[in-house]
Amino acid sequence: MIELLTKTLRSLAFVVAVSLVFFSCSERRSGETADSAGSFVNTVWRVSESSSVAPGTLYVFLSEGTLVITSPNSKPALGRWKYEDGAFTMLEEGVS
Repeated sequence: MIELLTKTLRSLAFVVAVSLVFFSCSERRSGETADSAGSFVNTVWRVSESSSVAPGTLYVFLSEGTLVITSPNSKPALGRWKYEDGAFTMLEEGVS
């Protein structure tokens, strides 16, 4: 029981820390629209429906290429992402 509580508190603390950092970075620049390239960067994205990802999973695409992923059912993870020549690629747990 204590392990579960510790795990839950650790995950919650991570999500709060990530949210604080990223909400402070998510302001749009003047003239930027939702359709602008890169408008998904430095924003916390929550999965609501998916056939392959648990609802509630959070994705954050940091501007320097780091991908932060956290889920209610697993430990937080880091990955990489890039958008080059019109192609978007995520590297998550060694899988592109």
